Amino acid sequence: MNSSPVLVDDVVYTTETGDHGGICAVDTNTGERIWKFDTDGYVSSAPAVVDGILYAGMWGKWFYAVDVANGSKRWKVDVAHRFSSSSPVVADGRVFVGTVGDSPLVVTDPEDEEQFEACAVLAFDAKTGDELWHYDDFGECNSVESSPTVADGVVYVGCRHGVSAVTVDGENAWRLNFKGEREDDPYVDSSPAVAGGRVFTGASDGQLRAISEK
Repeated sequence: MNSSPVLVDDVVYTTETGDHGGICAVDTNTGERIWKFDTDGYVSSAPAVVDGILYAGMWGKWFYAVDVANGSKRWKVDVAHRFSSSSPVVADGRVFVGTVGDSPLVVTDPEDEEQFEACAVLAFDAKTGDELWHYDDFGECNSVESSPTVADGVVYVGCRHGVSAVTVDGENAWRLNFKGEREDDPYVDSSPAVAGGRVFTGASDGQLRAISEK
C-alpha cells in the first residue's frame, strides 16, 4: 500500500498496489472488507471522498469516480499522463489533480539534456468526469507530485523547482521558480498551505518559504 488511507463515517478507504491494483472499503470497527473496486493499475496517492463519491487516479493513466455506498463505478476517464503522489482535491464541483510526465521526449541534439513529456494539472467535472481543462506550462518540470490546494478561486501546486498558481478556470496566475536560489536547486513535492494572503511551502533544500498570494 503506497497511499494513505482515508476515513469517512466509520469506513476506511484504502488502495492496493500490484499490476491490477484496487480500492477497498473496510469497516473501522471489525476490519471486515465492505467492498472492493478493481482498477486498471495501482493507486499511489490518497483518494478523495466527497459527497459519497471517491475519486482516485491510477498509475495506469485512468481516473475513477466510485460510489462509496456500494463500490460501483460512477465514471472512468483515460488521460495521457500517469498519476503519482498527487492526491485529488474537490472544490466547487470540480476535481483537481497533478500528473507526471510519461516518457522521455526524443532528443535530436546529443549535447542537449534529456527532456521529458510535460506534466499537468487536470480539472474534471466531478459529476460526469469530463475534462474541463489541463494546464502544463511548468517550464523545466517533469512531474507534479504535490497535491493541489484550492483557495479563493486559485489552484496552488508545488512543481519541480517552485510553486505555480492556476485559476480554477485553468489560466496561469503566477509561477515562482526557486531554481538558482541555492547551489542545490530545490524541488517542491509537498502541498502548499494558504492562509492570511500567503502561500507556505516546504522544499527539498530544507527551507520553508512564505509567498504572497498576489
